[in-house]
Amino acid sequence: MFPVKFLAALSAIIMVSAGGVSARGTAPAALYVTDVHDWGTMRPPKGGYVETDLVVRNQALEGDLHIVEIKPGCGCTTAEPVKRVLAPGEETTVHVKLNISSSQNGPLQRNVTFRSVHGSDTTSQTMWLKVDVARLVTVSPAGFLALNGARVGVASEATVTIMNPGATPVTITDVRTENGLTASIFGEVVLAPKEQRQIKVRYTPTTSGQFQSMLRFTTRSRDEIDEIQIPAYGSTVN
Repeated sequence: MFPVKFLAALSAIIMVSAGGVSARGTAPAALYVTDVHDWGTMRPPKGGYVETDLVVRNQALEGDLHIVEIKPGCGCTTAEPVKRVLAPGEETTVHVKLNISSSQNGPLQRNVTFRSVHGSDTTSQTMWLKVDVARLVTVSPAGFLALNGARVGVASEATVTIMNPGATPVTITDVRTENGLTASIFGEVVLAPKEQRQIKVRYTPTTSGQFQSMLRFTTRSRDEIDEIQIPAYGSTVN
């Protein structure tokens, strides 16, 4: 038979291992917030962002919970709580807003870290925000165009690949460029399902230093319209 002290110690280990613990490891953490919020798959939101209200709870039986910091993982995310001090069992909401760039396509994942104090315990918990943006076309490279190493008076070139991943034709129209950028696409272009088209983007700098520009175009399929904006950045030497 096992000694009584050994059985008591084993029982304590099992109880602690059964759930989340605070920084001191003696009780479940007082802070409750969901691990993941997933908006699922969607077309680009018209406002350029998605938002939700997350529930945060003090799940301790006694003692106030102080939310001392809510830190988004990037500048594209904001998170503002309604209250920062919660009594036992009390809930509040945190309004979370995730900005989606005009060229974002496919899965996007960002995080928000919550830091709270309950008595002498400090808890840090990270939750994840997920969304899958399904545009009428996919664009590569995604995010922005890099036109580095350009020389004054000499054209710098990049290639943009646009593909129609859907089952219906997509029309590309209203192509616009800014600040001296040019694109090798004119008028309307219709992409059949699964078809792709490469666009040559060119910039000829007139002065040295940093520069930025923009490639914009509109895509249409049946009743859907989507605006694509792709920033271009670079540096110029003499």
